Amino acid sequence: MIEDPWHPIVTVQLSGSITAQGPTVEEADVRRQSLPTDMHGKLAVRTGENTVAVGRPIQKMRKPS
Repeated sequence: MIEDPWHPIVTVQLSGSITAQGPTVEEADVRRQSLPTDMHGKLAVRTGENTVAVGRPIQKMRKPS
């Protein structure tokens, strides 16, 4: 899969421990490096051909070295 800078793959938290991952529905602002969230901080991602999940983006996590 080719990574698209306009639609980055993001993980969002839907509720509790339920998460969804996929490319953003709206284009990201690559100049400002910001995601297209609504006024409540929620982000829509495509999880399938006709499926969209809306939730809060989770912080990037790294494994401890």
